[in-house]
Amino acid sequence: MSEEQGEGFSRQAWKRLEQTKSTRAGWGQAHYERLLMSFGFLSRQGRKHTIYWDPDDKANRVSVPRHGDLKAYVAEQVIAAVETMLKRKGIQ
Repeated sequence: MSEEQGEGFSRQAWKRLEQTKSTRAGWGQAHYERLLMSFGFLSRQGRKHTIYWDPDDKANRVSVPRHGDLKAYVAEQVIAAVETMLKRKGIQ
């Protein structure tokens, strides 16, 4: 990863994103929370899900269930939300 890719995000944030891209199933809610929060997403608790959104684009949001290991579709939605935010910022 080049320095310009980092632009304000920790090395750990990029590492979590790459881990999620390579292994999409089996992650728990805590992994997605750390990933999304490290990229600046805000959150609120719903009844059975945590909703994360990009503070600069509230339409860019993802809902993460709060139970056990989560299916691959959750990883795909989280990756898409992060990549949308990165593209908007001109980082990726």
